[in-house]
Amino acid sequence: MRWLILPAAAAVLLAAFYRKKKLKRSFFLLFFVIDAAGCLLMAGEQASGGRTKVETIARSALDSEGSVPLEVETDSGERYSVEVAAPERQYTDSETEALFDRAESRLDVLIRGKNRSFDRVERNLNLVTKIDGLPVTVEWYTDRPELIDFDGTIHAGASEQGTEVLLTADLSLRNKERTYTKKILVFPPKEAESVREEILKEADQLNKSAGYRSDYRLPDQADGKKLTWYRKNSGQGIILCAIALIGVLLGTWSEKERKEQERAKRAEQMERDYPEVVSKMQLYLGAGMSMRAIFGRLSGDYRRRKKNGAGVRFAFEEISRCAYRMENGVTEADAYEEFGKMCGIPCYRSLSLMMTQNLKKGGAGLLPLLEREVQTAFETRKRRARADGEKITVKLLLPLIMELSVVIILIIIPAFLTI
Repeated sequence: MRWLILPAAAAVLLAAFYRKKKLKRSFFLLFFVIDAAGCLLMAGEQASGGRTKVETIARSALDSEGSVPLEVETDSGERYSVEVAAPERQYTDSETEALFDRAESRLDVLIRGKNRSFDRVERNLNLVTKIDGLPVTVEWYTDRPELIDFDGTIHAGASEQGTEVLLTADLSLRNKERTYTKKILVFPPKEAESVREEILKEADQLNKSAGYRSDYRLPDQADGKKLTWYRKNSGQGIILCAIALIGVLLGTWSEKERKEQERAKRAEQMERDYPEVVSKMQLYLGAGMSMRAIFGRLSGDYRRRKKNGAGVRFAFEEISRCAYRMENGVTEADAYEEFGKMCGIPCYRSLSLMMTQNLKKGGAGLLPLLEREVQTAFETRKRRARADGEKITVKLLLPLIMELSVVIILIIIPAFLTI
C-alpha cells in the first residue's frame, strides 16, 4: 500500500491549504479531482501488477530507434526485461502501388491551394513534401522555375492568356519511386490590391444601379466568389475590461499601500504618545488612584479633548476601549491583556504584561515599575528624536551636493573656455 502515500500526502496538503484559506475553493476542487483521478489510475496499475498484458506493439509506440522496452514472463513465473527492436514495416508491391495512388489523389487536392482549378493558376500553390497519414515523401521539379518556385510561389512573367507549366514530383516509399506530373496554366499573379479594386468596382456598380440611396449596399459576390462582409469591432469591450483589470490591480495595490501607511502612522504615533501615557499613569497612581480608575480618567479626558476638536490619538483610543470593556463587566486582567493585543506595539504589550502580573500579585509594587518605565520611555524618545534629526541631515545633503555641483560647473566651464 505504499503507493497510497503520494496521493494521501497530496490530499492532506490540499486540505491544510484550503483550511488556512491559502487556496481558493475552485482550485481546491480542481486539484482534488486531479489527485483522485491519479489515485484511481495508480490503483488500476497496482491491481494489474504495474503492467499491462500485450500481444502486439503499435509502431507508433516505438521510440526514435525503433525499439520499445518490455517485460516477458515464462510459464514457470520467471521474468525478463527485453527491449524489442521492430524493423520498419515492409510493404508489398500491391500495397505500395495503392499508397502511391492514394498519394496522387491527395496531391490533386492539396497542391491546388486557393486556386479554383489547374487551368487558371493565379495564386501560390501548396507543394507539400509530406502527406499526412501516408509514408510517402515528395520532391518537386518544374520546367519553368522563373514562374513557379519549388515551394509553389507564383512569380510575374506569365502571359495574360496563360502560360503552360509542367510540374513533376518524385514520390518515394522505402526503395520504390513513382513520378507524378501535372500540367497547369499559370496566369499573372492576382494581387490582393487588384481583388480589392474589383470588389469596390462591383460595389460602385451596385450602388449606381440603386440610385445612391441613403444606405450604401455591399455586393454579395465579386469575381465569381461569394462575399461576406464584416465590420471590425472597435475593441471597446476589451479596453473596458483592461481598464477594469488595471483598476482592480491598482486599487488593490493602493488600498494595500494605504493600509500599510496607516499602520505605520498609527504605530509611530502610539510610540510617541507612550511616554505621556505611562507618565500620566504614574502620576495618578502616585495620587492614590487604582489602575481601573486611571483608565477611566484617561478615557474621559481624551473624550473631552476630542469633543473640543482635538485630533485622534490611537493610544488613547485603545485606552478608551479598555475602559469601556471594564465598564461592561470584563475583568481587569482580561481587559489589560486585550489592551496589549489591540495596541500591537512592543512597549504597550510590555505595559499590559506588567499590569496583568501586578494584578495577580495583589496590586502592590506597580508604582516603582511605572517610574522605571517612564524613565526608559523618555530615553527611548530622546534616541528616536536624535535618529530623526540625523535622517533629516542626510536628506539635506542632496540639495547641498546639487548646489555645489552647479557652482563647480559655473567655475570650471569658463576656465576651460579661456584656455
